[in-house]
Amino acid sequence: MSVVDLELASGWKQVAPRSDGPELLLEMDGQLSHVRGNFEVLKDFGKVGLVACPLAYDAQRREVYRYVCEYRSGQRDFSQIRIFNLDTGDRRKLIDLPVNQWLLWLFEWISLESAGGGRLFGLLASDVSSEDALVLRHQLCVLDPETDAILRRPLCRDAYYPIAFSLARRRIVFAGAEGVYVVGMKGERHATVQFDDFAAGRGASFAPGGRTEVVIGGGGLRLWNYATNQVSRLTQQGQFPTWSADGEHIWYSESSSDLFVYATNTLEAEWIVRIPNNRNREVSMARPPQLSRCGRYVGVPLSSKRLKGVSRSLLDAGKRERVYEESHLFCVVDVERKEVWVRPDRVEQFRWV
Repeated sequence: MSVVDLELASGWKQVAPRSDGPELLLEMDGQLSHVRGNFEVLKDFGKVGLVACPLAYDAQRREVYRYVCEYRSGQRDFSQIRIFNLDTGDRRKLIDLPVNQWLLWLFEWISLESAGGGRLFGLLASDVSSEDALVLRHQLCVLDPETDAILRRPLCRDAYYPIAFSLARRRIVFAGAEGVYVVGMKGERHATVQFDDFAAGRGASFAPGGRTEVVIGGGGLRLWNYATNQVSRLTQQGQFPTWSADGEHIWYSESSSDLFVYATNTLEAEWIVRIPNNRNREVSMARPPQLSRCGRYVGVPLSSKRLKGVSRSLLDAGKRERVYEESHLFCVVDVERKEVWVRPDRVEQFRWV
């Protein structure tokens, strides 16, 4: 695989993909794969459908849970949760869902150390539309894989887009039309903050160590103490923040084509990697960076948008419109060795395993 040119901060270097990094789950074009640190495919789990859903991972059993759906012409549609075993490559159905229900945006495996095993926790969306109105109902759900029983819990009004989850605090941060909310595991609202900036709510991350603070992205990074309802601005730009486990760094992006880090001790931000000569910077294709369990590696998808040319408008024959070309990379950052390597593909979902 050829090395793709990137612009790196001083002291960093780009290298060929290394195999000594942690393994990954990568989802590209609706297809799920288990790969080594150098992107060599270990298991190909096939198509999982086009509905975006996070990957829930049981590290003890090395099993991955994913919502899967498919529309096949002339055949029955299906909507279900499947289990993928990283060691054997086996895949099996856990439970069928009605075709008007799907899991999205929030899907986590919660280990139960005292009782063994665990539970799946997520956001269940249901289409309950009528002839008069389009209605989507969002509920928190808990699923026991041993019994296939699903416990549903209602959500407070306007909480529909989860942007951070903390099992230790038993809290979820939601973004809604009326602000950003801290919600309990039973769906109850505990705190609310409103921002003048309409972009607020593009990602969030709880502070490590039990503090009642969460950093919120979109229109810059803001630190919100939801116990006192105090807000302070950390950066003028920034989205999709991810706090390191030691609390010393917050990883984030300013656009779809870069990766930044904010040091909480010096209160300074610096860019680490970006796609050069990207004049059409935008945020719609950005995805949150994820840190490996050891904290040494950061994974992040990067995208760029370049002007390809001008063509006749499909909507108005008398006008011309600009045509853009997108390029996509999946980037791995080794924080300890200050090395970066990439895979030239668009990654919709990923997870360190």
